[in-house]
Amino acid sequence: MQKKNSYTCMKQHQLMNVLNECLPKILQILEVTLNKLILRMDIDSSERNMGRYREQQNQANNNTIDTDSNTSKRLRLGLNSDDWNEEEEEEAYDARRLNLAHTIIDLLNTIEAGSKTSVVRTTEILKLSVLSVKYFFISLTERTSTQRSAAVNRVYILLQQQCRARKACRTACLRELIEGATFSVNLKNL
Repeated sequence: MQKKNSYTCMKQHQLMNVLNECLPKILQILEVTLNKLILRMDIDSSERNMGRYREQQNQANNNTIDTDSNTSKRLRLGLNSDDWNEEEEEEAYDARRLNLAHTIIDLLNTIEAGSKTSVVRTTEILKLSVLSVKYFFISLTERTSTQRSAAVNRVYILLQQQCRARKACRTACLRELIEGATFSVNLKNL
């Protein structure tokens, strides 16, 4: 009988080495996932802004037309049940994407990607820094405070490992944080 959590064919350091070798693919998956989440957030933000703009125009023109500030409800009024299902599927797909991003960040924390102990190329380190900051801004949009706190804690651990290990990471993270806070449309709508 084998003991629990011990495998004869795979040792922990071998697993870490294999995962570090796969780091470029892991980062590529994370990049695609985060970019799709950001794209969806931008679409939602533009819909909310359009609804606010229409509401302001109606108030400025003293129109008595009652407009709901939630544009998704207005858009759904003319939709049939198939369109409802597509929208629900899209929301579920975005939730799975977000869950995938959380899982990848947990994996990166587990293998201590970007720390002093791992040997990683500079391009991958800088890419990891940029993706970590993107994930930070996505984690700020979590619905509940518990989820938000857990996600921010994940990215805090990852950023801490990176910034302690390399000065280039620290510089890239600071640059991305400042640019994201200054120019991000989604943060203004939080």
